[in-house]
Amino acid sequence: MYRHGHSSSRHERFRCRSCRRVFQLSYTCEARKPGVKDHIVDMAFNGADVRDTAKTLKIGINTVICTS
Repeated sequence: MYRHGHSSSRHERFRCRSCRRVFQLSYTCEARKPGVKDHIVDMAFNGADVRDTAKTLKIGINTVICTS
């Protein structure tokens, strides 16, 4: 893993040498964090409401709708 510049919000970006993916260690947007999409899908399968999912994960309702 090595440094790969900065994001538009001035957070440092990194790139994995093996899989070549670029990521950040700190995100300003909660929906961009790793694992959030998995949580949305899990909560949807367990019968959680869209608003409850958004409130629990601290993301927007539209993000939940577009992801699931």
